[in-house]
Amino acid sequence: MVSDLNRHRRAFWAQFASEQPALAARMERGSESTRWLAVGNRPLILAHYISANAVGLFVRGDRGTRTGHIREFLFPHHDLLAAALGQPDIRLGDQFLLVSRLRTDMHDKANWPNAIDWLAGNSPIYERALRDLQRL
Repeated sequence: MVSDLNRHRRAFWAQFASEQPALAARMERGSESTRWLAVGNRPLILAHYISANAVGLFVRGDRGTRTGHIREFLFPHHDLLAAALGQPDIRLGDQFLLVSRLRTDMHDKANWPNAIDWLAGNSPIYERALRDLQRL
């Protein structure tokens, strides 16, 4: 049985896919609340997420990769990543790396178009930064 919360999340991702088909086609389901975009050879995963009060992005490793290993890989490049993301104060973080979010009430479907636009606008910035990092 699917919970109301998961039905809500699935409806958001379905709307995301209908409004951003090219981006959505390159993603895979991470969980009910996330969609993953693999970036580069490593690969680094750009996670797109929905929560009750936000949508956002964070970086993680592929399935089975320890977060600590990805953090160690990213740490020496924090300043470069912060500049590339246009977020000088971004924190690397411990579990969810390089988190960026748009705070909005995601229970209100009227907020979904703006949330989708935010994800679609920020995703390529992260993707470019992560791809460039792996070329160093």
